[in-house]
Amino acid sequence: MLGLSNSVISGSSVMPIGTYTSDFTSGVDSWEPWSEQGTLTLQGNQNPSDLAGVYPDESGWLQGDYDTNQTNFTGIKLLDISTPWDRDSTDYFVWTCRIILASTPEGVANDWGTDDVTTNFRVGVHTSGGGEGISTGGDLQVTIPPHQEFAVSGSGIVGGSNYNDLAIGWVSVDRPLATARFYIKDIVVNFYK
Repeated sequence: MLGLSNSVISGSSVMPIGTYTSDFTSGVDSWEPWSEQGTLTLQGNQNPSDLAGVYPDESGWLQGDYDTNQTNFTGIKLLDISTPWDRDSTDYFVWTCRIILASTPEGVANDWGTDDVTTNFRVGVHTSGGGEGISTGGDLQVTIPPHQEFAVSGSGIVGGSNYNDLAIGWVSVDRPLATARFYIKDIVVNFYK
């Protein structure tokens, strides 16, 4: 399910200007692989309990499976979200979601490394040529422990007035291996002035 809304609360120093939501119950909600090596297969409305019975037994998760060891930045992106509000480089976002960094049934326990995984949650504008990027003045960087459900909640300054794209990506030394799998659910990105 994909939802967009915008609202204004007057008389407050914090003004909500818009919201993006995705719960993945009806598919991948237009999210797509981003800067992957090999193939990253995305499926919506998945149930993570199918792996080992240790993850939540509920459907509606976006599942991503890598088939190649990743040697560069990689992740998923959503281009051209509707931003009918006036955008400014000083706008900020609050991002929440649930995420699991797992392994495919063929995988090994360290598909995401042996320690917490640095994950970027980004709001910006897509650039192409010379590599794919979602350029931004800043992003939310969260350290996520593998093989358990983790609730992401954090904020960042957008940093550019032409933002209309979202991305989740993995950088640094804990890039996913060929049998790495992730699950993401209940993305909510609120925008404020």
